[in-house]
Amino acid sequence: MGVGEIQVFIHTLGGKEQVTAVEVIDEVPAEYSITRPIGGGEFAPTVGYFLTDTAEGTRLEIRHRISFPRRGAAYVRNLIPSYEESSRAVLQRVKVIAESRWDDRSPGLRAWNGQPDQN
Repeated sequence: MGVGEIQVFIHTLGGKEQVTAVEVIDEVPAEYSITRPIGGGEFAPTVGYFLTDTAEGTRLEIRHRISFPRRGAAYVRNLIPSYEESSRAVLQRVKVIAESRWDDRSPGLRAWNGQPDQN
């Protein structure tokens, strides 16, 4: 990953397939990354991913920043359930990968796809 990199994600949200493209706008490897959506519309969030060492391991903090005019408050209130659902889905995948063993041939791929660890 690096500044200027574009990442594309295909995921299911509310039973519908979604495609999201983001650009990395700031990064310090192993510390944080900040992205902005491409074609995200008027209320598109900037998202920061921050890693912090803890006594138990590593903490991942995800921050969403949305700027909107006063007239957009009702629209943003309607977005909250969608953000909560997508955040839970992302965190579930992170948990699966973090708790699985890594394989040199396909690091984390089986875990990402929900397949059992073969070791």
